[in-house]
Amino acid sequence: MSFSLNNILKDFFLDSLWQVFYFPIWWYSWGLKKTAFFCFRKIRGSWQSLSLSILLANFFKPMYGQKGASAYFLSILTHLLQISFRFFFFILWLIFWLLILILWIILPLFIIWQLLV
Repeated sequence: MSFSLNNILKDFFLDSLWQVFYFPIWWYSWGLKKTAFFCFRKIRGSWQSLSLSILLANFFKPMYGQKGASAYFLSILTHLLQISFRFFFFILWLIFWLLILILWIILPLFIIWQLLV
């Protein structure tokens, strides 16, 4: 196995230089796309795990199949409380993942700005 200066120069210097210049292109193209899909999957998963669509679909249905005015009132009150609390937690989760996505976009620009100033 023989090592030449040309191969060493290419492997260590030019490839590293290419990675440094390619990084911002990757960060704002494929990296941003993957991060956005990941964040939206997390948001959609939280909607499903909190069962908000099921609660909204069954909002006016009485619990336990009871048919009475008090059953309807209690059912609507219970569903309203459940939906309110779960929707509040969903909004918090949504804000968290949107902040992660915004941080992904802004972080390299902030780091470059801090290096230049």
